Amino acid sequence: MNLDNKLIEEMNTKRMTAEEFAVKILRKAILNGNFKDGEPIEIAQLEKKLGVSRMPIRLALQQLENEGLVLRNPHKKPIAVKLSVEEVMKICDIRCELESLAVRRSAPKLTPEHFQRLKELVEKMDQVNEPDAFLELNEQFHRYLYKVGGNEILDDLIAKFRNNVQRYLRVYLLNFRTFKQGNRDHREIVSALEAGDVEQAVHIIRQHIVRISNNVVKILDPEKASKS
Repeated sequence: MNLDNKLIEEMNTKRMTAEEFAVKILRKAILNGNFKDGEPIEIAQLEKKLGVSRMPIRLALQQLENEGLVLRNPHKKPIAVKLSVEEVMKICDIRCELESLAVRRSAPKLTPEHFQRLKELVEKMDQVNEPDAFLELNEQFHRYLYKVGGNEILDDLIAKFRNNVQRYLRVYLLNFRTFKQGNRDHREIVSALEAGDVEQAVHIIRQHIVRISNNVVKILDPEKASKS
């Protein structure tokens, strides 16, 4: 376990319960790659490192298991979950449907103020060169766009599946630094929605998700990706 002290300090500045603190810091640590795939998560070490008791950590791990980031088995230590290539592609299929639905729900409710905020996020993404900064703005863009639709259950499902692949996408960006294509997609999604072409926006977002999933496969199984 390589839990970054800066991450702990960042979370300590925010007001939250011990359980919320543990959930947020462990989720971010897993997504950032601080836990290797399949690495046992030592609860006793986390108690000392985070300065919280065992119960909030256990509740946090239960929450992260629901999100698909942690696997817990009886009589074994919880582990950070590694996805298979097949699981990534199945998640891709689900994300395509869920995020297409989210775009269709949001489209008729978007106002000039919404478009302005989306454009601001796209501009900010154009200016960053670090994976963590890009991924944070990327998440803000998608969360903001989908939230307009007003279906919190749909938003939660999308967040769960996006979280599952984000840690691998971060590794991909660290290695290949391909920010521009992803943000070009964001710009085109906003343009299509502003022009009232919802189906074009859906088409772009589905292509966007497939491209991301293919990039994740390159991290999980480079040999298989080279043959595809």
